[in-house]
Amino acid sequence: NMDEKSIKQSILSSSNDEKIIYKSRIKKFQKNHKFYIILLIFIAILQFISIAFFTRGFLLSRHVLDNISAQNETTALQPRFNKTVVLVIDALRFDFVIPVNESSSTHNLNYHNNILSLYDSFANDEDTSSLLLKFIADPPTTTLQRLKGLTTGSLPTFIDAGSNFDGTVIEEDNLLKQLYLANKTVKFAGDDTWMALFHPFLSNDSFPLESLNVWDLDSVDKGVMDYFHDHLQQDQEWDVMIGHMLGIDHVGHKYGPDHFTMKEKQVQVDQFIDWILKSIDENTLLVILG
Repeated sequence: NMDEKSIKQSILSSSNDEKIIYKSRIKKFQKNHKFYIILLIFIAILQFISIAFFTRGFLLSRHVLDNISAQNETTALQPRFNKTVVLVIDALRFDFVIPVNESSSTHNLNYHNNILSLYDSFANDEDTSSLLLKFIADPPTTTLQRLKGLTTGSLPTFIDAGSNFDGTVIEEDNLLKQLYLANKTVKFAGDDTWMALFHPFLSNDSFPLESLNVWDLDSVDKGVMDYFHDHLQQDQEWDVMIGHMLGIDHVGHKYGPDHFTMKEKQVQVDQFIDWILKSIDENTLLVILG
């Protein structure tokens, strides 16, 4: 209080010029204060508008269509193959498959030129039955969303990424449901995400394996290979056989692509693909996906 009184007395006793200077300072302070308040309110409004645009543009949601395609015997295409083998190799990069010049500065012995059984068939001029295509996955690239995209033909949304760890059966029309409706037997081994999404359409002896333990580099791949060895040739009661291997993906998570473990895993996958190629006949289609 004493300080306030002394300030007031000093103001009253000051000259007119000093009073004018003091009042101008007060007005300037008030003007700046109002300006900063208006600026903060304007920035807050911009933030809310930005969040609204982000949620409506980036976090898209999509409507699921419940229409199921009906079979029409008159317009249905005749199958060119009796059976189909689908092998999904998680995190299979394009440069894992094609040869890279060893003198190139980008060449890495640990993850280049190790899966050549595929490219050897593509590079053979006499072989017209093989096709190599490079796909660019639409994000998000979590397993569940990519499987939805592959089997339904739809584009995944980022807001769906949260369901990667809690998948439920896909209600919309999809490839596996159509195979089921056509009385085709689909056998499966590998990443258990498939069972969460498609278990009504898969055979009872399918072999799902736990997929989220990235420290386990071998169990899922070994399970897929054992399942294929038991069913691919000996068991003829199937139309489509699906395998989903996770070893390369888990090595990438644990060590990165340039670790020697990556080369060991790719050599293992390469030998497995070579065995499949030698085990199937000309009436079986082999599809290998990253």
